[in-house]
Amino acid sequence: MKNSPSTLGGIFALLKAKKQSPELVKTDPPRGGKVGDFLPLFKGRDQKGRKVKSEELPGRTVKLIFLSDSCASCAEVLRQLANTSFSTYFLVIKSEPEPYSDADLEDIRYPFSIIRSSRIIELFEIRRMPTIVTANASGMIERVDELAEPERLASLIER
Repeated sequence: MKNSPSTLGGIFALLKAKKQSPELVKTDPPRGGKVGDFLPLFKGRDQKGRKVKSEELPGRTVKLIFLSDSCASCAEVLRQLANTSFSTYFLVIKSEPEPYSDADLEDIRYPFSIIRSSRIIELFEIRRMPTIVTANASGMIERVDELAEPERLASLIER
């Protein structure tokens, strides 16, 4: 009778081989916040409780707009987004509010999705705000624009 590894032992051997296989890692698309990367995988809930997943964003051009509660330019960007109808889909991402702040309660009045997540901001390695990240229909990042002048918002959103 031939000695065959147990089913459990075979599964562990297969898992170990997958971990050590460099080919599996090479086929994964690069994910990050830089031009040429694919969108990092993230999920969150917007201010109205709707689920938003990065895997569902490809299929159309999307603008991710990173804002802060403590910057005057960011407040102006929010005002412009609320008072203008853009044909391009966009998603606003802000960090969690300071403790005992009601900044996240103010988000409810906006008709577009706002996700509060410092982790997503870190995934994209955003250092200055406002910043607009443009991803194409396949999910690849085409542009990363720091918005020094809020007056340029419309031109960056509609591109």
